[in-house]
Amino acid sequence: MGGTWVKKVSLDVGSQRVFCCSLQALFCYDTQGKLLLKIPQPHRSSPSACLYSPHHKVVLTCSGDCHIYKWSRKGSLLHKFTGHSKVVTSLLLHPDTCAVFISSSKDGSIRFWSLDTLNQLFSLPVMVEGIEWMGLTESSWLYCCSHRHCHTYAINHFTHFWNHTSSPVTHIGLASAKGKTTRVTVLQQENKYERELSCRGWGRMLCPGDCLHDLPLQLPFSFPL
Repeated sequence: MGGTWVKKVSLDVGSQRVFCCSLQALFCYDTQGKLLLKIPQPHRSSPSACLYSPHHKVVLTCSGDCHIYKWSRKGSLLHKFTGHSKVVTSLLLHPDTCAVFISSSKDGSIRFWSLDTLNQLFSLPVMVEGIEWMGLTESSWLYCCSHRHCHTYAINHFTHFWNHTSSPVTHIGLASAKGKTTRVTVLQQENKYERELSCRGWGRMLCPGDCLHDLPLQLPFSFPL
């Protein structure tokens, strides 16, 4: 460790990585002791939690500076997530959605973030005294603890990112045709449809909006946003 004091050691069970947080650097090892990553001075203070996302192949770190940093596997800073007002204490990957991670803080909130759009999805205030620990049970229930209380939550909301739109969306609905899979369609402000994705696909654009008039589509329902 270069002769520096190690303030925290954590094992990421899912990726089988060991994170060692010192005052000067963050070290990441595999379970055989091989050094995988070293990030000199990732935060102003020693990192309080670390997390590896195998789907996006990035490392997430947080500390007392209230920020969450996203790093490449080579140690390059890719993004800074801001929103917490006090020390960020824990980081977790969403158990059902690989593109979402969860953070807890001594500001008493749990926040959900997207690794696709790099935005905060929503924030849930749960403990006015602040959250010291957060984790998942074997049943994928989320628990968070302070020095006084322990709360358990069922995560019944998840988010998948599909595509960016070029202008504001006014309606969204499902479109189906005989012999075709059901599509999610959006009506944008310039009054044309863009068929953006398939319910069975991976979020790819199937075809541009101006060719949809040639398809035998039926729009069973729509609702304003």
